[in-house]
Amino acid sequence: NRKYWQVLLTKWRKQGNDGLTIPFIIGSQKYLPGSGIRQTIDDLIVDIAVSTEFEVYLNYCLTINDLILAVRDDKKLRIPVKNVVYNNNTSSFFISTFLDDMNNDITSVTAVLCDKYQQYVDTGNYSINDNERGYFTSDEIAFIKLCFHEL
Repeated sequence: NRKYWQVLLTKWRKQGNDGLTIPFIIGSQKYLPGSGIRQTIDDLIVDIAVSTEFEVYLNYCLTINDLILAVRDDKKLRIPVKNVVYNNNTSSFFISTFLDDMNNDITSVTAVLCDKYQQYVDTGNYSINDNERGYFTSDEIAFIKLCFHEL
């Protein structure tokens, strides 16, 4: 029973893309059966950290000039990362060493990410297209619905 964010990230990767922004993943929950946002940014990051299905990393995407969450698969193992520590243990969540100003403990990571992205989630600006934040495009909604059809 895969989680919504796992389906989104793996399908996005299979289409040859790198990753998705945190507001995109959080906002996608509006299209889950039963609708409504159930998971906060903090919940999402902790869920990723404790997940055992696959590893996820946070990296900077030059295409959209923002942070993305991505599947850490064989093609991405060469990216230098540091492991995020959760409950004094290593986790399935990694941060690119490119983000050297971010600590690797879960509390610090979630605080930074909530501070950076909560305003976009609150205002429904889940996506970035042509360097502009806004709501999902029709293609993005179709992608999300296709992903959630499997859940």
